[in-house]
Amino acid sequence: MDHEKILENRANLNEPTATIAQEGCYEGCLVFAMRDQHHTFSLDVETVLQCLKVAEQKGSVPELPDQWWTRVSKRYNQV
Repeated sequence: MDHEKILENRANLNEPTATIAQEGCYEGCLVFAMRDQHHTFSLDVETVLQCLKVAEQKGSVPELPDQWWTRVSKRYNQV
């Protein structure tokens, strides 16, 4: 795995868009249109939350209250 290439290929919002997906997803799940240097792809809110949890555990973002994580967990059945 070439970590330098991974870091250089950052994903960004593909236009400031997010949509409520209808197909292949539970009803009303939020999906973001993303783009890296080579691809356009989607990223669901659950994945964003999982990344946020890792960032919190690594100390990269301030700790969020347990009550917030409990509410998120109930809403998305994970994290």
